[in-house]
Amino acid sequence: MRNATYMIVGGDYEHGGSASKELKELLKKLGADPKAVRRTMVATYEAEMNTVIHANKGVMRVAVDTTQVEVVIED
Repeated sequence: MRNATYMIVGGDYEHGGSASKELKELLKKLGADPKAVRRTMVATYEAEMNTVIHANKGVMRVAVDTTQVEVVIED
């Protein structure tokens, strides 16, 4: 299992989406199915941007193994 943590700063529109992009690169490096990468990217981007828009700060925690991706975003 591979774990990653990404900080999200509320109101930081310039860097909004960067955590999702880093997760996408991690999944690609691990050889994940491109369709799964795309679906994960869309879902995490939307959640990340909701945090940027509506919260002061947040964190995205990710756990990845060969069969699944678990993402938790807390604000």
